[in-house]
Amino acid sequence: MTTYRHISPPSYGWRWLRWLALTVVLAAAVPLPAAVVTWTGGGADTNWSTVANWSTNPSLPAAADTVVFASGGAGVIVDSPRTVAAITLSSAGDFTISGASILTISSASGLTVSSNSTFTITCPVAMGASQTWTHNGTGGLSLSGIVSGAFALTKAGSGTLTLSGANTYTGLTTVSAGTVVVNHATSLGTNAAGTTVASGAAVQLNAVTIASEALTLNGTGITAAGALVGSGTGVWNGTVALASDSSIGGTG
Repeated sequence: MTTYRHISPPSYGWRWLRWLALTVVLAAAVPLPAAVVTWTGGGADTNWSTVANWSTNPSLPAAADTVVFASGGAGVIVDSPRTVAAITLSSAGDFTISGASILTISSASGLTVSSNSTFTITCPVAMGASQTWTHNGTGGLSLSGIVSGAFALTKAGSGTLTLSGANTYTGLTTVSAGTVVVNHATSLGTNAAGTTVASGAAVQLNAVTIASEALTLNGTGITAAGALVGSGTGVWNGTVALASDSSIGGTG
């Protein structure tokens, strides 16, 4: 008579299979590390969604990436909603970010301008965190699309930031350096948190009226022209507090 006996696999085999399964699950759960992705403009068009336009081709920048516009033509079209951690504008030539879709910037690093070119952003911009926009160049940085988000915005660097949209962000606006030119009554966001100007910086009202927003001034602005400057008929109807000796000027 033939006797059959069941032989169990070695216990280490099952442990190895369990380890392998756990490794696969963990690998799937861990996000890819943030990267610096460069716009190359190598595609057949200038759409953000064209993978050939990016250094990561055949993939697009991920939400955790910092995107750098250093070359690759004169502009990009945000043709569908996009999220990145931060944006660096360093092109040697003037560059425009346009489109009707929302571009979300999710980290505190925000926007950085590191060249003397003129940069224009006409698409809507959503802040995903309180952030700093740093501009040390001699060219302008202009935003005409609506800036939104329940966060604060800090302008840093000696350059000029021009805001022209009917912005809806609700956090404090801090001008820590340079100039912020205001071309719309709500370019500084809602009046929920107010605006603060640091010593050596300035806000310039370009023929607009700001209604019921608190303003805190420090110092005499740039070249002692005033921490608050009016171009044309600029009116600030909110409370103005002088946190230190300050001056208000006009450019005519």
